[in-house]
Amino acid sequence: MKPINAAQRRGQFLRFVLLFLLAMTPVVVFMYLLGRNDSKAYEALKNERNELHQKAKVHMGHAELVGKVARASRLFQQSVFEKEPDFLGFTTKVDGVFLNAIRDLEEASDSLKEKGGGASSDKELVAIAQDYAATSKKLLEVYVGGFAEIGRLRKDYAQCDKSLTEKTVEVTALTTSLENCKRSR
Repeated sequence: MKPINAAQRRGQFLRFVLLFLLAMTPVVVFMYLLGRNDSKAYEALKNERNELHQKAKVHMGHAELVGKVARASRLFQQSVFEKEPDFLGFTTKVDGVFLNAIRDLEEASDSLKEKGGGASSDKELVAIAQDYAATSKKLLEVYVGGFAEIGRLRKDYAQCDKSLTEKTVEVTALTTSLENCKRSR
């Protein structure tokens, strides 16, 4: 069964579709023109993205370098500066640990120097890290020299203590023999 007004309905439907398409075409064209990027804008966005990635790498280098400076300073602080003033805590030589921390610090500053974009803050941070590494090397030399001197002093003390003990035994034996001599007279 076909409705009597089927041709009118089809005509009205086609007219609606045509009117809808005519009404939506400017909106679609406007959105297309507004949303598209030309090649220059695309290259600019691509360059900006690459710069952001480069900055992120440099920031990661900064974070790594600062972490290594903090690790080296914490290591020196805990292992050297917080010991007792009479150096009784220096019983084992741990200069290898310090040397590794200094080497890590130098490697991190060198890698940041290579990655850096030439900003003055990068150069300053690298300079500070290199100065800290040089100072740490000097502290390590003092530590190793001090440790050797402490070992030598402990050895001399042990020898002196041994000699004193032997002399005390001799004096005790002589005192005993002198008392025996006095009694026998």
